[in-house]
Amino acid sequence: ERKECIMKKKFIFLLTLTCFLLVSCANNTSKNSKVTSNIAPIQQKTQSNVSYQVFDKPYPDGISLDYVVLSKEEDPLIVTLTMVDESDESKGFEYHGYTLRENGWEDTNLPWGTAFNKQFPQGPVLIEGDSEGLIYISVNDPQKGIRLFQMDSSKTYREIDISEINKAYKDYSLVDIQFITDEKIAVALQKSSEDATDPTIASDVVFFDLIKQKITDKGSVMSQYITFDEDGTYYAISSSGQYIQHYSIHDKMPDRVIQCNGSISETSAALGLKIVDDNGYIVTDKGICSGKLSEDNWDNIV
Repeated sequence: ERKECIMKKKFIFLLTLTCFLLVSCANNTSKNSKVTSNIAPIQQKTQSNVSYQVFDKPYPDGISLDYVVLSKEEDPLIVTLTMVDESDESKGFEYHGYTLRENGWEDTNLPWGTAFNKQFPQGPVLIEGDSEGLIYISVNDPQKGIRLFQMDSSKTYREIDISEINKAYKDYSLVDIQFITDEKIAVALQKSSEDATDPTIASDVVFFDLIKQKITDKGSVMSQYITFDEDGTYYAISSSGQYIQHYSIHDKMPDRVIQCNGSISETSAALGLKIVDDNGYIVTDKGICSGKLSEDNWDNIV
């Protein structure tokens, strides 16, 4: 019963996240730097015998910001960044959080934000989170290379020693960080800073143990539009947008291909495949496509 409840929460969040991100991409245009919070109304919907909830964005339209959604099993968190002063980049960013509760988005203070911005006003490269709600932020340091920090619930934060990565990949640019498990991350890197901004180009990748602070494996990934499974394999969206391909970091060719009912746009590919237990979910031009990760053909569920 508890597993069924968790699965329901995860699935509701996947649909909520999809609607939120697709709408946000269309409305992120203005240069106002002040974020205000509101408890967003909940819409109850049923389609194809699937009941789900849709939450509005936790901030009004016309806000210029960057954001990331940290998809925990319970109470997902949005972290937003707005410029302190858009006429002076050296002043950095304001960090703010919104937590998804049963009745909508709730304002969440991020007490480490001021101190972190003072130390790194250039802002983060990436913000990631594990399933327990711990936030990790990576930055590019001109002197020390790529740095990774674990944020505390207080005003403090601690650095994860990834010097082994910087030594092995000196002068590489950080492309992506994904959690494989709560103790192991995949770090994608590019030799060329220009290639690091092209999501269709293959990247080097290392597996890094956060506890031992050591590299455990090395390989490559075929593009930036990928999602790692907890076994260390990954799923990539084909360049045509018609297929999901399954790879090992040591293989140049997929070992199998999943056919979706519909075409996957570049925006949906960037949002990535969502994995819940043994099921995958992705947005196509015909709806939300889903199926068992072991199956070769998926159907639309919404």
